[in-house]
Amino acid sequence: MSGPLTIWNTLIDVKHILKGIRKTPDQMEEIFGMIETEMLRLLVEVKKAGVRLVSYADSAGSVRILGPKSMEWMTRTFTAPFLKKAADILGDDMAMILCPKTVFALIGTDLGKRGECPLPGEMTYQEACVCAIGKAQFPSQMCINRSGTKITNGKLMTIEIKESHA
Repeated sequence: MSGPLTIWNTLIDVKHILKGIRKTPDQMEEIFGMIETEMLRLLVEVKKAGVRLVSYADSAGSVRILGPKSMEWMTRTFTAPFLKKAADILGDDMAMILCPKTVFALIGTDLGKRGECPLPGEMTYQEACVCAIGKAQFPSQMCINRSGTKITNGKLMTIEIKESHA
């Protein structure tokens, strides 16, 4: 799944979104709410279709692009609340791999807490994420593009989403 900024970046210049966040945050919060509703609806549908593992990233929403202030707003207003709701949909039979940039934003705003999932032995990141289903909702050790990387220490890094302090 792509996050809202990545989706919008294919349609308009992100600078317009950043301007909206600065000048009309309430209106932008409403727009983000509409996107969240559709993303959660999509998550429900892929779960119904039998998907057990999804990936979430919002590469256009990195701190390098947004800056620290907008990144914090985005994490508190959209990312953490979205992931809390997604966790309810994921339940114990599905997991969502998170982009490391998303994880750093969650930890940096104190909305995420690191954890780890024990693994039965050496395996690739992809295999470890599949192994984590039912044990951790948000595997988050590395970028999904490195799915063939071996994990040799028997532990998969995960993240737990904390309650929002918005």
